Amino acid sequence: MGLLKVEICLEQTMEGVSLGTINNPIGEMNPGNWVTPFDQHPILSNTIYVGYTRVHRSSDKGITWTPVSQDFGAKLDHLKISS
Repeated sequence: MGLLKVEICLEQTMEGVSLGTINNPIGEMNPGNWVTPFDQHPILSNTIYVGYTRVHRSSDKGITWTPVSQDFGAKLDHLKISS
């Protein structure tokens, strides 16, 4: 049996114009769920959040990330940000 590695590159686009690539906040050591939850801040459009075993925030459209929660001990299935 072989091993299949799939890499996903998320790219932001607006009207077909690339706005850049969203970096993975924590690398391959701790991947997210098959469908990893993302959410955009409801007021600050440059700020996005992603849920792995922790919630990470990016204030620069996904270039750099900061953990903003405790380690939940399991991969997150849902994420919702309120203002």
